[in-house]
Amino acid sequence: DMGPPDLVQAIVFTGGLWLTLSVGVWPLAIALFTDRRRALHDIVSGLVVIRRQALTLHPGLANMRTR
Repeated sequence: DMGPPDLVQAIVFTGGLWLTLSVGVWPLAIALFTDRRRALHDIVSGLVVIRRQALTLHPGLANMRTR
């Protein structure tokens, strides 16, 4: 689904972010070790941010990384 997060996803993300920030910023370091640079609250909530430019393919070019 390529759209804004639903209500539950937004609540989980926001709660996870606040929990992470209340503990300290060191849990954000997880983003340095994940393939897509996602923090723990991103992974738990299922949130993936995609740049709009990455969705538009130019003829002959593939500008999105594949796994």
